[in-house]
Amino acid sequence: MDAPRFLQNASELMAQRGIERDNEGERSMARCVASFNAMTGHNLTTEDGWQFMVFLKFARMQGGAFKQDDYEDAVAYTALMAEEAVSKQEPIKVDTWKLQLRQSDPYPPHET
Repeated sequence: MDAPRFLQNASELMAQRGIERDNEGERSMARCVASFNAMTGHNLTTEDGWQFMVFLKFARMQGGAFKQDDYEDAVAYTALMAEEAVSKQEPIKVDTWKLQLRQSDPYPPHET
């Protein structure tokens, strides 16, 4: 199976689990982390929770026979972790973005 198929399977798994459990896609981590923090006094974020799940899948990959589901879940959890990280970012203002682009361009436009 190629990488795009793993991505597609992970997407389909997230959608299916969302229907089964959350009614809005795979969004149970915020509730899980809030409960964990309340019981332990820790201060994990939702992003930390997804990262934990990625490492759980990596650990399972190392302990036993190949199981495709471990890899598909790791892809899905990594995407959810990235989504959480992006949601916390401040939007980039257009002028700032243009300046960043100009500074990183190895061939800036020639001004006359």
